[in-house]
Amino acid sequence: MGKREAVRWIALALVCAGLGACWHDCMGYEDCFDPDDPCPNDMFIDELGCAWDRCSNEFTGEQVPCWYTSLPMLSSWFTLAGSGARYIAYVRDAEPELNGVEGEIWLYDLETGEDTPLVEGAERRCFWLRSDGDRLGYLERMNDEVGSESIVDACVKDIETGEEWRIPNPRQRYTRSISMSGDRVAVTEYEYMEDCIGGSNLGEVFLFDLATVEKVLVSGSEIGTYKSTNAEIGGDRIAFWKVRGACPEGTMNDQLWIYDIESGHESLYREWENVFLSDDCMDFQIEGSWIVLHHNNIYAFDIESGQELHVTSCGYADCGFLVSEGMVAYVRRGEDGLDQLQTHVFELESGQHRQMSDMWPYFDGSAPTSFKDGRLMWSEVRGNGLGDGCGNYRGTDPHPTEMLFWKDIEFDQGR
Repeated sequence: MGKREAVRWIALALVCAGLGACWHDCMGYEDCFDPDDPCPNDMFIDELGCAWDRCSNEFTGEQVPCWYTSLPMLSSWFTLAGSGARYIAYVRDAEPELNGVEGEIWLYDLETGEDTPLVEGAERRCFWLRSDGDRLGYLERMNDEVGSESIVDACVKDIETGEEWRIPNPRQRYTRSISMSGDRVAVTEYEYMEDCIGGSNLGEVFLFDLATVEKVLVSGSEIGTYKSTNAEIGGDRIAFWKVRGACPEGTMNDQLWIYDIESGHESLYREWENVFLSDDCMDFQIEGSWIVLHHNNIYAFDIESGQELHVTSCGYADCGFLVSEGMVAYVRRGEDGLDQLQTHVFELESGQHRQMSDMWPYFDGSAPTSFKDGRLMWSEVRGNGLGDGCGNYRGTDPHPTEMLFWKDIEFDQGR
């Protein structure tokens, strides 16, 4: 075998290694495409200029028509909002050329198709949307930078009445997360402080009451030792992490605490060693007495009964989840036997499971984007090109498109 031929085989092997099941066919110079594929990346443009996938199947819900091509600017931070999850609240990027994904907040009405502004102004830099009933919570960047951290406020707006609250931020901190339940709002605030390793973020959890406009500290921090972060509120409880610091090394593990709002008492619920958490509030959620947690797997814990459930195992870059009405929607790679990101729903009470998306075996994928009042919204990327490593390529015309779907989820009773 000559040098050129050897290099060709090495390159081919590297490509085929990423194709899993196609390895043997590929190394044998056989076509990895399914000759009986009923839907070979079949996209088209309709008379309105909207991109569609001709293929549909039993899993597909209601598609939000022409979502991306109808908007004048880039959009992000989708969440269902309003009573009965009637609206999609989203952010229109104020500076799409910078990909800032911050800007005005708009509402898309799923019943009428109307698109209206909710939080307007060229100076508005909103992001990180959360909703509860008719209330929409969001974070807003107030300036570019102060010291080493930007000032970010937490705000809430009532979709029906237009009433708006800005949670007091007298120390001009960076508000990292917001979570709502009725009139109660839990926020996590960060502030850069000096410690034994030079400096780190101090994190503290606060509770704000929209009715009384009172803000109280739920859990503070000790500089360098631990910080309180990732707060989620559900009914009369706030769940939050206390994460160990660097000073002194190894003084505490990562702990999940529960704060009872009525009594003002906080208690340690669970403790883990070497938990890796990103600083966002999607690592766990609380609804009623259930806490759903992502830690290599997705687990659900009933605070009152002590019941523990294993929802699903997790692989690389999957298992993002959302909780609504006793159901967990999550994205999982390969659970259906294909190397695809699919959207699934698991009911906590019955243990029933349902796969919501059925992506074809290209580089396409699906993921839940919002889950409110039992209404699930998920995205599906359709029409990505497919290569089999043997020099064959199946492209698509028009370009790949990310679509939004929604469906009201109900499981059969008594099963």
